[in-house]
Amino acid sequence: GYARYITVQGELKTGTIGQTVWAPDGSSFDVTGVESPFPFLTATFREAKAEERVADAQGKQWRVEMTLSNDAPVGALADHVRIVTNHPKQRLVTIPVSGFVRPVIAVTPASADFGQVELKEPLTRTLNVRNFATEAIKITAADSTVAGMKTAIEPVQDGREYTIKVTLASGMPKGPFQGTITLRTDSPKKPAITVSIEGSVI
Repeated sequence: GYARYITVQGELKTGTIGQTVWAPDGSSFDVTGVESPFPFLTATFREAKAEERVADAQGKQWRVEMTLSNDAPVGALADHVRIVTNHPKQRLVTIPVSGFVRPVIAVTPASADFGQVELKEPLTRTLNVRNFATEAIKITAADSTVAGMKTAIEPVQDGREYTIKVTLASGMPKGPFQGTITLRTDSPKKPAITVSIEGSVI
């Protein structure tokens, strides 16, 4: 068996996946411990209930349940839960854990790097903002700390996806620039997202 999670950080529900462990040779054995590879993934074990048993399999059967916390960090999951047994032929059983914890809101690219630019006319770059939460979340404002930079919010699907147009004015002074764009939302889950900006006018 395996445990695969595709979830969004901060959602109300935690994700629990259960697997039944038994001996194909029909011998009875005990699970003596389970070890989780992550502090945000809880693994527990108990003897399987009648409805959880694998049909026609003999001997003791065990239920291992893995619960992923809703505050698990954003990123990929790739490891194994280790099950320790007293079976004479197999003291260790592993369950692969895989999947991905998505952010509530993802901005692509994660930063706006204009590189070296010659501003004979205004230059625009775009950011894609996508909401992975269950509920709709609106982008209400996009504020830049860079003088001469303008931002515009364009809904692709209101509450779910937006394009942020970031424009450098042709009158910006020459030299490097650096700052941030702060995206404001109407959600307490993620009220603001900060995106770094850099580049150089030549």
